Amino acid sequence: MPRSVVILLVLGVGVLLAVQPAINSQLSRHTGSLGAAFVSLSGSALVIGLILVASGNAARLSGAGDVSPVYLMGGLMGAFNVTIALFSISRIGAGGVVAVSITSQLIVAALLDHFGLLGLEQTDLSPLTVLGFLLLIGGVVLVTAR
Repeated sequence: MPRSVVILLVLGVGVLLAVQPAINSQLSRHTGSLGAAFVSLSGSALVIGLILVASGNAARLSGAGDVSPVYLMGGLMGAFNVTIALFSISRIGAGGVVAVSITSQLIVAALLDHFGLLGLEQTDLSPLTVLGFLLLIGGVVLVTAR
């Protein structure tokens, strides 16, 4: 797949990640926060399951037993992400949820890279990167101020 297509797909995911908390918030008005998290994540599991079967890759699930339990925690992290976003959106707004989430993602991802954790190639942090982190944190303070 060409790099430009990958970048466009990731941009689309960014849009979806910005819209998802607002959609789930509206769903929670009818189902409660935990109900909305359940419906959202059940829909995710259903769609991925259908794609897994349709692509002929369902048998590859047997490989899940051969990995460290740490690498099986992605679903738990997704559930935590959706649930916390649902509880937080009424307090800091969709923009606040996304700003805090993206800031923490960027900082943690850069630290994972820096220390070469979770099998990632080690890359050094530059002073400009650290400055960028400080600016992101400042942006979060401004976006979440009420």
